[in-house]
Amino acid sequence: MPDTFVLTVPIELPGLVVKMLETPFGTSDEPLVFFKGTLIGAIHSPIPPGRLDISLLPRLDSRRIYPWPTEQEFRSAVGSP
Repeated sequence: MPDTFVLTVPIELPGLVVKMLETPFGTSDEPLVFFKGTLIGAIHSPIPPGRLDISLLPRLDSRRIYPWPTEQEFRSAVGSP
């Protein structure tokens, strides 16, 4: 199993949104990546100019509740053109 599984996309890709997780206790410090409203990963650094590297297997805080997609939602998000 790979340690890193990264998807690189243009930063202007329509439907792509980077935002921090909002919790009842405030905003997290983890930049999460959503595509068409579906959580697909987290920002992977370093970020190349004009591109966005998305870690599809990010290490996230196990104490937080994330809006995990179903398998079908994830497949639809990463399989969309």
